[in-house]
Amino acid sequence: MKSNRKEQEAEYALLESLRARNVNAFLELYQMYGDDLLIYCFGKLEDRTIATKAVEDLFEKLWRNRSLMKAVPPLYPFLKAELDKICKNVTDSSPRASPARKDLFS
Repeated sequence: MKSNRKEQEAEYALLESLRARNVNAFLELYQMYGDDLLIYCFGKLEDRTIATKAVEDLFEKLWRNRSLMKAVPPLYPFLKAELDKICKNVTDSSPRASPARKDLFS
């Protein structure tokens, strides 16, 4: 996702609110990116329930661990990279994932 200067400024303002633990900013972040991240994750995991859980885990991790402290706009690549880590953990620990399937996500 490309972002222009105005979008980056809006994301910087959103990040400042998130870093201040503003719940409304966190909800805004979820509304902005939750669906796109779910679609992305579903494409990797091919299971809607697991993909939904992975996206929920991502947002919980962001809130609890303050992972957003190291984020800079544009936010989507950062969120996607964090979600990739969760998806990899899911595929590595899944008893139904075959070795060949794991290689797809390496």
